[in-house]
Amino acid sequence: MPQSQLFASSTAASRAEAKNQFGRTLQRYMAEKGWNQSVLARRAGLGRDAISTYVRGISFPEPHNLHKIAVALGLEIETLLPGASTMAVAVPGDVSAFEMRQLDSAGERFLIHFRRIVGKDTAAEIMRLLANDDTDDPSAAT
Repeated sequence: MPQSQLFASSTAASRAEAKNQFGRTLQRYMAEKGWNQSVLARRAGLGRDAISTYVRGISFPEPHNLHKIAVALGLEIETLLPGASTMAVAVPGDVSAFEMRQLDSAGERFLIHFRRIVGKDTAAEIMRLLANDDTDDPSAAT
């Protein structure tokens, strides 16, 4: 098997295992509360079919749905899905990507990466915000 296919297979296998692990974790926290999928769905404002898909390890929730689930269960997102803060998310109505990664345990420093076409005023505002950021040496994070 060529190395590229082997890498793709192992990546797909590890992603599938991560989905299954998330499903087991979600099931465990539901059981601790004595909830079934319908109760979690109602409390999170999601469809029961969506919850079923997550519990069975078929897919991960979108970041906004992951947040709803975590709030309903009274948990941090990272408790449910370690590494969730590094998930790339699609910006609604756009095909660009956005990534935000927490760099410290206090939640004070983040690495952000995004690719999106914006207008001149928006670009200027982003540059103003970045120029005024008081984070110490953000280049050390890359």
